[in-house]
Amino acid sequence: MKKLFAILTALCMIVVLFAACGGSGSQTPASSTAPASSEAPTSASAASPSSQAEAPVGQEITIRVAHQSGENENIHMGLVKFKEEIEAANVGIKVEIFPNKQLISSDRDAIEATQLGEIHMTSVAEMQFAPVVSEFYVFNANYLFSGQQQAKEMLEGAPGDMLKKAAIDKGAGVRVATFFGGSLRGFFNNVRELRGPDDFKGIKMRTAENPINVAELTALGCIPTPMAGGELYTGLQQGAIEGYISATVPLIKQGMLEVLKYVSDTNQTIYIPTILINEELYQSFSPEQLEAYEKAIKTATDYQWDLVMQEEDTAKETLREEQEKGNVIYTELTDEERNSIKEVMVAATEDMVLEMCGEEIFKAFRS
Repeated sequence: MKKLFAILTALCMIVVLFAACGGSGSQTPASSTAPASSEAPTSASAASPSSQAEAPVGQEITIRVAHQSGENENIHMGLVKFKEEIEAANVGIKVEIFPNKQLISSDRDAIEATQLGEIHMTSVAEMQFAPVVSEFYVFNANYLFSGQQQAKEMLEGAPGDMLKKAAIDKGAGVRVATFFGGSLRGFFNNVRELRGPDDFKGIKMRTAENPINVAELTALGCIPTPMAGGELYTGLQQGAIEGYISATVPLIKQGMLEVLKYVSDTNQTIYIPTILINEELYQSFSPEQLEAYEKAIKTATDYQWDLVMQEEDTAKETLREEQEKGNVIYTELTDEERNSIKEVMVAATEDMVLEMCGEEIFKAFRS
């Protein structure tokens, strides 16, 4: 009996030991092969809107676009076209647009917010991006383009590609998505017609805080007069300044013809709205999303430039109509007259621009 009990006890111990070994062996592969949780991350950083710039490659995303223009302006319309095109591609990208300074109040704010991923795309003036990417100082050069069509062609060609590459190489956290178009800049004043360099002498012309602007005005014989943009209307009314440089279309829209008499189409520079995109967001696009993005950007750019050129033609007609009414004197320069002004302005500023932007990019645009 005792012998039987001993045998049964021994068998029980063997069974227990076997069960323990079998259970232990089955736990290790279970933990290493278990599927990853499909639950959404619960951390605050994962839920943050700005964290989409760090989303896994190919993830469905929402692009937050913020800018300062009004909803009836061509920049906003161009960005709306981008939204329509990329959403229609059905590649998992949605676009939210915040115009009218809803999220950003200045170009500097816009650049910084895009760099940080607080917003994902924005529009800034070409010269406001120059402190980040010095090659953009090339836009300080006078008569870089003969007109809007040539500007578009150059910005879509090798010179524009060089600027885009410069932004990437700087590692600033943003890249240039595209260059939108803008209005031609000319001289407006209350003293006399401007047909040649001698006509500028003695005019108190508003200057920006820009050594290039001061140099060109001084070379023409103007009296450079600093004044904030918000004070221009009153300054012209009171005679504190007698003229300033402006893009034609916004000047008309802002009602500045009420306090200006002479308009000259010197067309020395063109406003170039620069569309930026957060670099990390761009890198998160899947191949399919990237293809849709590139197509949408191209379509939006063509659409926006068409609007800009139409607006420029309308602005010229408006100036001609205002001249017929006796409200302004609109001077449409001959090539000879424009070239005489160009020679003075270029000679006074070219070396400064070259030093600021670098020889390679300068030659690319001047060739």
